[in-house]
Amino acid sequence: MKEVLSWLAIFFAGMIAGLMGSLPVFATGLFVHELVANTLGLGMAAACVTLGSGWAGNAMYRATRTRLVAVLGVCEALGAFLAAIYLVLLAAAVHVEIVPFAALVAMVAVLAAGGCLGTLFLRGPRRKPGRDIVLSVAMLLVSAVSVILVLYIASLFGLVGA
Repeated sequence: MKEVLSWLAIFFAGMIAGLMGSLPVFATGLFVHELVANTLGLGMAAACVTLGSGWAGNAMYRATRTRLVAVLGVCEALGAFLAAIYLVLLAAAVHVEIVPFAALVAMVAVLAAGGCLGTLFLRGPRRKPGRDIVLSVAMLLVSAVSVILVLYIASLFGLVGA
């Protein structure tokens, strides 16, 4: 029972972190093409899910630590897969009446499940948290800079503007 509760705690920590990280990027859909905003939101959600579930896993399992880079790889690969499915559905002109926020929550839930499983199975020996803190800050900075750069590149192709 304790394992299930810890799994749920890690899942919800990743889910909340993913939604908090992707909502500001998702809001750029007001002035950026939907494809750009949603795929950027998935990338940012994957990085935030990694941090949320990884640090929750560190708090739950004190004997080991989460291998953040490996969990980030799992979440980003899952995010790329979800983005590819999303692009295929849009390219095939499948008209599904779904609220965009509901789609975002569903995709972040899948990412949180992947981040949770990655956190539970990709563990390493316990060390000082200094390296993980630097890695976490670097992940957030790289994610923020990549969002800005992708928005700039999208503006060069005319995908930005109301």
